Amino acid sequence: MTRRQKIILILLLPFLVVTILRETGSLSLNLYNSRATSTTSTTWSDFTGIVKISVQDLKNMTCVADDGLKGKPLLVYCLGQKYGEQGTKECPPVAVFIHRIDHGPLWTPLYKSARFHLVVPVTRSLSAYRQDGDSIQLYNYQLSGVITLNGELTVIGLCSYRQAESLLASNVMVSVYNIMRAKLDATK
Repeated sequence: MTRRQKIILILLLPFLVVTILRETGSLSLNLYNSRATSTTSTTWSDFTGIVKISVQDLKNMTCVADDGLKGKPLLVYCLGQKYGEQGTKECPPVAVFIHRIDHGPLWTPLYKSARFHLVVPVTRSLSAYRQDGDSIQLYNYQLSGVITLNGELTVIGLCSYRQAESLLASNVMVSVYNIMRAKLDATK
């Protein structure tokens, strides 16, 4: 091995080790600027919020009121992350699950630009009631629709694939949350 080859090997070896550690998640080394843009479209086939409850139980239930789903806790799940309000046992959140985001390459070093597309079907319903003679009458919501999101994520700098995918998931969750929150708060 010549002296020049040894120098190149000595210079490349630490770079290779740091790259492998960073990509496996053992070392967090991120220094980047990111920008995400997206466009959305929604189609709702059924979106109702029905609340009927006795005055006695209304005092004990923190999120059930006469204004339907306004202010009801909402959680969006995506790629092992979650965004929104947690809710409680008495007031469970409306949950939206994003199982997959189709996106372009996020593995390129120093500059990542990926277009993404996802379709989020929203089909959720909840009914809470007791048999005749009990004090709780009915609490029900029915959600059915589709949210379509298209966009682009650009990351410039040192950013691992794992971190870029996390940035993408965060952006998508915020967009879906804002759409659902507006729809829940507008429903009577």
